[in-house]
Amino acid sequence: MGVPYHYEMELATSPCLYRVKVVCTDKDSDGDFDYNMDAVRELAAGLAPSLKEVSINKLWPYRHSVGKPLWQGLPGFSGEMIGSLTSLSLYGSGSIQKRAKNTDFDKLQQLVIGFRLSGEEME
Repeated sequence: MGVPYHYEMELATSPCLYRVKVVCTDKDSDGDFDYNMDAVRELAAGLAPSLKEVSINKLWPYRHSVGKPLWQGLPGFSGEMIGSLTSLSLYGSGSIQKRAKNTDFDKLQQLVIGFRLSGEEME
């Protein structure tokens, strides 16, 4: 039996939450679509007020799955939020451009990228 959803949100948005490490894939071990990346992006954008360090590991294959419903968002998330991470680590594959929308890169002190970047992303 899992923890009731409102307790999960209280933990995720707690002012005590400082660091998050998450694994993302197409589907979880139960065969359900995985929305970890979407949720962490919203937490890092400001839903978790004290979150400063995020590490994301994408397991292969990670792609938009056919038939996967669109992410509905976490309660309280406004697309206008900008996070203030000091550390961001990305492994597997990904796009820096997607994170630039909700992350203030001027505040980053550490950026670890474990995948190939395009010339455009390097700029």
